[in-house]
Amino acid sequence: MKLTTWMMSAFACATLAACGGASDANDGKPTTGSLPSTTFEIQSLGNEDAPVVMVEYASVTCVHCAHFHNEILPDLKPRIEAGELRLEFREFLTAPGDIAMAGFQIARCAGDDKYFEVLEDLFSNQTGIMTAARNRAGRGALLAVAQRHGLNEEQFNVCVRDQKLFDFIDSTMNTGIELGVNSTPTLIIDGEFVDRTAYTAEGLNALIDQKLGIEPAVEEEAAEVVEETEAETPTPEETATEE
Repeated sequence: MKLTTWMMSAFACATLAACGGASDANDGKPTTGSLPSTTFEIQSLGNEDAPVVMVEYASVTCVHCAHFHNEILPDLKPRIEAGELRLEFREFLTAPGDIAMAGFQIARCAGDDKYFEVLEDLFSNQTGIMTAARNRAGRGALLAVAQRHGLNEEQFNVCVRDQKLFDFIDSTMNTGIELGVNSTPTLIIDGEFVDRTAYTAEGLNALIDQKLGIEPAVEEEAAEVVEETEAETPTPEETATEE
């Protein structure tokens, strides 16, 4: 997908509502330059040598993705911090695509050390950003996100007009489509697509345990209950009545 001049004008004027607002030296045209802070590296959390790798394709405008990051991922972070799991994030656009693209651009323009901070901000404030976009105030909402993570308005304008960055994110999405990704979030653990019934903290932890060769905790607890029951069962001698 080529980021044409008319498409960039749509970014700047229609959804991001830049027309008539802040000064725009490029008049909405795409640029070939990138901010020095912009990263084109794979973004991941966790040790590079972690035995289990989970790839996530997600969009910052996807409600279910926000739920995953706000409610489920925190329960997996102890495993990431323990070196058992590495999460690799892949950008995948969902409607409205221009808001999703701009959000991902901001995350990458903020730099390697701030990428996931920006994602967390976007997911935590998703409802407000989407409401602003529907009211033609999406640019202001996204600019506020950018400013919270060290980008000023001029840098924001350069960021969302970066043709190289647009092509990179677009290529990431197309790679996902070629793999079979058709919805978000999509989780892949060690090369295997995760069944959506397991998209819970319990389900994912169970899959990670399986990959690590850890026996299910439920079975261990059941065994303990059986042992305790047997220990408490009185023997015939104990129950006999003295004559």
